[in-house]
Amino acid sequence: MNNLLHRYLFICVMALMFLMLSCDQTDHTIADDPYAGGRQQLGIQLLGDAPVPSAAYPGDTVVFNSKGLLQWCDTENKSYEFDFYLADEKSKIAEVTETSISIVVPENVSTGITYILMQGQVFYGPRLTVLGNIRVDNEYGIRTGVIGELLCYLPHRDGSGDVYLAGSFSNINGQPGNSIALADRRGNLMANNSGKFDVSTPVNSGGSVTSMSYFSDGRVLISGTISSYQNPGNPGGTNYLANHVMWVNNITVLNSNFSALIVVDTMYTNGVMQRINTPVFNGGTDQNIIRSFVTSDDNIIAVSNAAVYCRYNYKLSNSFGYATELSPAGNVMKMNGEGELDTEYRKNLSGPNAMILDAYRDRNEGLFITGEFTTFDGKNASRIVKLTPSGDRDETFMGNIGAGANGAIDMIRYNETLEKIVLTGKFTQFNGQPRNGVAILNSDGTTDNFNIREISGGYVNFAAALNCEKVVISGTFTKYNGISRGGFLILEMDGEAVQNYNMPGVFAGQLQQVMEIETTMGTYGLLLMGNFNRFNGERINNIVQIQVDFAD
Repeated sequence: MNNLLHRYLFICVMALMFLMLSCDQTDHTIADDPYAGGRQQLGIQLLGDAPVPSAAYPGDTVVFNSKGLLQWCDTENKSYEFDFYLADEKSKIAEVTETSISIVVPENVSTGITYILMQGQVFYGPRLTVLGNIRVDNEYGIRTGVIGELLCYLPHRDGSGDVYLAGSFSNINGQPGNSIALADRRGNLMANNSGKFDVSTPVNSGGSVTSMSYFSDGRVLISGTISSYQNPGNPGGTNYLANHVMWVNNITVLNSNFSALIVVDTMYTNGVMQRINTPVFNGGTDQNIIRSFVTSDDNIIAVSNAAVYCRYNYKLSNSFGYATELSPAGNVMKMNGEGELDTEYRKNLSGPNAMILDAYRDRNEGLFITGEFTTFDGKNASRIVKLTPSGDRDETFMGNIGAGANGAIDMIRYNETLEKIVLTGKFTQFNGQPRNGVAILNSDGTTDNFNIREISGGYVNFAAALNCEKVVISGTFTKYNGISRGGFLILEMDGEAVQNYNMPGVFAGQLQQVMEIETTMGTYGLLLMGNFNRFNGERINNIVQIQVDFAD
């Protein structure tokens, strides 16, 4: 055995020596150009120093610090072997010196990064702010933004400009907050238990509020993905269950100051009676509610993808668990102010054949529902249906929308002043007419003339009409009508993008709501809310207020 091992080692050593001798015969000289095939060093540079001026209007001349450009110029004939770009738009070169390059800001362009392109090589420079009729309201109080999504808002009824903000956030402007907050017109948050906002521990952790609306007496309806609301406290007394959590089924009714609207009930645990706080509203669904609405007679319409109505039976409950009563219901259900189901509303109607994604109500209490469905109540409904206040299909509207959308309608927004219905989704046509992801309908269902121009680099994921007859859109697109645009635009009612208020740079994320508001300067503005982290190329966390001047 040892002889075999020694023979094996001898063979390995001889093989290694042979390999080393072979390597010694290799030419070790270094080639003249070890990086042959690499690109020529052009010796140019666009420095990162701020340009002069650092912000400019279209048509202005801006000077950038640079190196090595002059050798690539024919200054007499104003001929250059390179091009200058601002936000991917080619810019006119006005002058080149040993240390600088002057350019003219293009007539149609957004705020963005500059660069020089030469022989297929890119040399990046600083960001240039393009000026126009939009600017961020830097005095707005919510400066650090929101951790989580902002999904809906509700102006305070007193006309003060205060607004309730809601969604699925855990922190707002550096302060803990569970999905609901109250801010004044200047963006200052109101403390809990401040009179207008008497809340101690709002929505359950991880919960989401998607709808808020008022009853005629000022009470508030909220809904979404909600399993519990604030601890309403312990009023004292014998056998009171302390620190009791108020459980709800994705929807509840609150006092006008957002405190829990409760009633004291009793239940038994091991034969011992316990007093508990229970919500006055006892109803809901076993799945999240997409949208909910208060009717003119103070009833409730809730839209969801659930078909099960839920109600707690406190007499059969105890501290170890709640007894839940379930009964069949449609995707669109009607309840009274205490949560009792209206079993006659839409009785025996089948609803949609696929997912509901959004819903809205108009000023006449017509209910618009959108999604992925192609039939509703057994009849054709290409991703949108309108129901009358009684819950029946509005066949006049359905006749006017004709073929409807040829793809899912993800979002619907309604402008009550203009009576315009704005649809956003994955469709390219509406009622046989080209509509690239956005369609605006009149109140009767006929298609408005608004039409998105050519978009590239992405798609539109939000659109809403403003009272001033403009349309806000956002998305992942990088070009609009052939011009580089950063994913946020304010358009004319025909779809045109006017330069003066379309100069902001990159927007990144998803808008959910746009509220027309008075800025801290007392001028017209927009409060943008959603799930986004960039506006005008700057870091923004899900909320920003901007000043907009629509004057020429």
